[in-house]
Amino acid sequence: MNLDKERRRSNRKPTCFDILLFDEKGQSAILKAVNQSESGLYVLSKETQRPTLGSLVQVSLNELETNEGSSLLNMLVTRIDCDGLGLKYVEFINN
Repeated sequence: MNLDKERRRSNRKPTCFDILLFDEKGQSAILKAVNQSESGLYVLSKETQRPTLGSLVQVSLNELETNEGSSLLNMLVTRIDCDGLGLKYVEFINN
């Protein structure tokens, strides 16, 4: 996985958790977050599960672990490479 460190503004921290991503068409996919920073997440994604670069997506971070109400984040797709997606935090949506 090439994360192009020269372009990074925030330090990345390795992580491993599932997210539920809703793309611009309303389709959902469970993806694996593999690093995070103050500005966003990098998630692994197969090519068939990818939203378009620059699109706004919604991400649930906790719905997969509990059956209680979830919190959603609006995130911007800022990077697409052969392994996955770079997502930038845009807005917290209180459900």
